[in-house]
Amino acid sequence: MRSITVDGSTFPCQPNETVLQTLLRENIQVPNGCRQGLCQACMIRSLDNSPPVSAQVGLKDTLNYFLACICHAQQASYDRCLTQPAGRLN
Repeated sequence: MRSITVDGSTFPCQPNETVLQTLLRENIQVPNGCRQGLCQACMIRSLDNSPPVSAQVGLKDTLNYFLACICHAQQASYDRCLTQPAGRLN
């Protein structure tokens, strides 16, 4: 089972769950809107590994940024340590 680490806290990812769903389930407030990758409100950054290209659709400067609503944690073969631009995760 994959996991997501935010500010030193690690959360397990459920099968077929997006990164956004995992964070919201764990009461991590993440800006979001459409949940389809269109509004880009849920853009976050992987601090340790490159996210799947499929989760970076429509982003101009990827630099390990990706859309949490379309990224399934199970797609990656590693765990993720995350942050949002300007410290938006809280």
